[in-house]
Amino acid sequence: MVLNTNNVMIGNIKYGEGLIATKNIKKGDVVLVEKCNVFTILQYKDFMDPACDSCFLVRAIVTDNKNKVNFDSFNLKSNQSNSYVPSKDDMRFLKKLSKRTGKPLNKLIEIWEIVCAHHIKVILLQYNEVKKIRLQLSKYINKGNHSCDPNTIVKSHLNSSEDFNSKTVKLIASKDINEGDEITFSYIDEHFSNYDFNTRQQTLQSSCGFSCQCSKCESEVLCL
Repeated sequence: MVLNTNNVMIGNIKYGEGLIATKNIKKGDVVLVEKCNVFTILQYKDFMDPACDSCFLVRAIVTDNKNKVNFDSFNLKSNQSNSYVPSKDDMRFLKKLSKRTGKPLNKLIEIWEIVCAHHIKVILLQYNEVKKIRLQLSKYINKGNHSCDPNTIVKSHLNSSEDFNSKTVKLIASKDINEGDEITFSYIDEHFSNYDFNTRQQTLQSSCGFSCQCSKCESEVLCL
């Protein structure tokens, strides 16, 4: 797969940094193709753990030197506009990881907050069942912000082992995008915007550790 980052740049937005379109992009066009630099593949036992996805990527970062070096090179920060509070299960996981690795708990929580803000999930399907899940970070996709009314779709559900093993991520425009627009995507899946407000908020909190404040959510809050 040919990597392509020519359509985007990292720029300043209302709440920090985000991906900005460098040209007009038509609906259906490929916006970004990028290889991940930090990742972990979830194991079966991980599926049984009630801790959120972010915990497992934190574990991969602090126990694998290559992941750690790449993660540090991104110089990422958590999004202060969102509230990242580890659940009881997340704290249990992080405390256990702290004891195992000797890393200070407050440092692990800091990494966890960053991972919550920036990671994405890629799923390999076989006969419509989940075969593998990869949690990942990479230079540009890290800066993409979640929206419940996004203008791109992450090709996160793959049917090909070859595509999954390539460790790349692809963004496709789900609507026309103008030069200078922020590029957003759903951190959950391409159908997420169809869920009701409470379901979206609960899912984001349990899976990603934050509550959404995108324009769609803000407008729906006013109607509650």
